[in-house]
Amino acid sequence: NMKHLSLVILVLCACMIAGCDANKKDNNHMDVITINPSAPSAASVDEIFESHDIVHLHKDTSAIYLNIVQIVKASEEFIYVSDGESLYKFDMTGNLAGKISKLGAGHNEYNSITNFAFDTDESVWILSRHNKKLIHYDWKGSVLDNITIANEVKDICVVDEDHVLMYKGNELDGNGSDRLLVLNLKTKEVENSYLSVNEDKAKYLFVSLPGNFSSNGGADGAMLFDLYNDTIYRCGNDIVTPQYVLKFTKHQIPQEFYNQEFYNIREFVKSVQSNNYLYATSIFGETKDNLFVSYYHEMNMHVCMIPKEGGACMDFSSLTDFDHLDGYTANLIRFPNVFFSRGKMIFQLDMLEITDDIKENLGEEKFNETMEYLNGTDITGTFLFVGKAK
Repeated sequence: NMKHLSLVILVLCACMIAGCDANKKDNNHMDVITINPSAPSAASVDEIFESHDIVHLHKDTSAIYLNIVQIVKASEEFIYVSDGESLYKFDMTGNLAGKISKLGAGHNEYNSITNFAFDTDESVWILSRHNKKLIHYDWKGSVLDNITIANEVKDICVVDEDHVLMYKGNELDGNGSDRLLVLNLKTKEVENSYLSVNEDKAKYLFVSLPGNFSSNGGADGAMLFDLYNDTIYRCGNDIVTPQYVLKFTKHQIPQEFYNQEFYNIREFVKSVQSNNYLYATSIFGETKDNLFVSYYHEMNMHVCMIPKEGGACMDFSSLTDFDHLDGYTANLIRFPNVFFSRGKMIFQLDMLEITDDIKENLGEEKFNETMEYLNGTDITGTFLFVGKAK
């Protein structure tokens, strides 16, 4: 009887030359990203990233242990991590630079962190979906604003000092029939709304991602994406434009498939898998030279790095050749979540598992070298892979 399904966002194995093209346009003037699906294979981190680091989260010399990293976002100088109860701010060496922990039932408290977004001054808005709150904090924990909203929202993105985008997905909640809302922070009212909810999909298609917006923090607004939606939108406070459409050369879900009657999301997903369909996208990212999109097929998740100016794309589902971690392959399906934020791909590593694998497969000498690289830190703490994408 479950209606909602939280789908784990994962990136899997591989680097393979595939036929991808991001330069064509369809009849609606959207850029068409054509993807020829490939079998999972492995990519070297140097093929995907300009640089990469393994960041140990700590305060001074004490390790910080987060059981599950639910949401990660990044700026140029900091990494922001939520475990659902608190929000942490780390510098790029992993040292704790700030923390907001206001779990509770009070007016200026939240019952959980559904998502968060930076304001233009790097203060933070925290979204608490179930008690319908947006609370604005500085990094001293002081409350700057508190807004009650009418909708159960999944993700937010600040597009300028006066506006926040709010994405609620396919739910008809009795307070409007659009998926994307624009909140005016001055009036605290919804100013615009876009993307009508499909009533057929609203009966079953509820999925939760750690994020639905991708932004590089510039004046171009934000990109909006979701699972089981082949269109990626560019969004601002007063305009929403379909920017990219994903076209697969085979196994794409036909539009009429969505018009069937499904009892819940589990039944829908089971039917997608039994028909061997592809579906997208749980990750979208953009750098100066490349686009990054993900798709699922046959219980695997692929990520494609697609050159904006044309040429062969890299279709990968796992990563290899990490600095100082010889012999380790990150099959990302094994990790709870993978994130793409401000041009960086980030995911949580299990260093205890990694070092055990190195010791078993490469021997005591390589194990000792790895431990020396980790500076003898507590490997039961929290480690993040942070890669600056090409």
